[in-house]
Amino acid sequence: MTRPDRISDCQTLLSPTQTKYSLRLSIQHWQLRDLLHCPFTRDELFFVNQTNVLRFNPYCEETSSAMKNLSFSPVSVAIGCGYIAAGGQRSQLSIRELDRNWSMDTQVGGTINNALYISHHLDQDRIVVCNNDQTIKAFTLPDLHKVATVQLPVAVNHATISPDSKTMVAVGDSDEIFIFDVRSGGYFHTSTLKGAEDAGFSTAWNRAGDQFAVASQDGQVSVWDIRSSKRLASFACVQQPSRVRGAARCVKFSQAGAVDLLAFSEHVNYVSVVDARTYQDRQAVSVSSNSDQHIAGTENTVCEFNVDVLARHRFAHGSLA
Repeated sequence: MTRPDRISDCQTLLSPTQTKYSLRLSIQHWQLRDLLHCPFTRDELFFVNQTNVLRFNPYCEETSSAMKNLSFSPVSVAIGCGYIAAGGQRSQLSIRELDRNWSMDTQVGGTINNALYISHHLDQDRIVVCNNDQTIKAFTLPDLHKVATVQLPVAVNHATISPDSKTMVAVGDSDEIFIFDVRSGGYFHTSTLKGAEDAGFSTAWNRAGDQFAVASQDGQVSVWDIRSSKRLASFACVQQPSRVRGAARCVKFSQAGAVDLLAFSEHVNYVSVVDARTYQDRQAVSVSSNSDQHIAGTENTVCEFNVDVLARHRFAHGSLA
């Protein structure tokens, strides 16, 4: 486990230049804030605005509609396999194909669809729905045939599947992290880890699929190696000990190139970026609207931060070509 006294404050992971875009994001649930997505390239962002999910190109600063005039205000969004999906507080689920006119609207049962995740696993495109009714429901796409219901002991706040499609990690309204083996026949619980001291709200896998991170209400972000039951690293939010302002809401790993960064957001104001090679260097930046930019969103602004990619390609004994 990485000890806090080994983590150094760093000001070189992100460059001082930044760009701000005046975009209004709508937050419908005070704890569910994973509403800004950059799934493909940096020139395409998706964000929730009222009953719409909008697509924004930061280069030409043009906004278009990805999902328009939904019958509900989304609290969760997922993009993958050519689909975009939005979930609502009364189990609503709306799915569209990004490049075609096909769409489907339904209710999956239960209560709040806290999180959605789309990926190709078990030889199918699937959407995984995390619900407040203590279940994870899996549906095939595009027919939305329910193929599995996974029962947990708590409300499920978030789940993601590893890039190799072999493992699912889930968190909910407890300090536990639930690990599932994804194989023919469904999703099979294999172990439970103790992550923090409060509920978990976000999970993410690194590009290699051997490490995952969890963000918790108590302001802790923990990193785990899938091959071990011991925590690899942990980080505290800047605004701790406040359990509201200092709560960790979203965590993401960089997925492209050899950048190797981990980023996580707090309830308000701060985003932190961590060197995911060593977990010893961290840079925290304020994204509050009254402060002087990876990509972070506030309710009224999206901030774009520039990463020094060339510097990230350099290692102690050489560099990547």
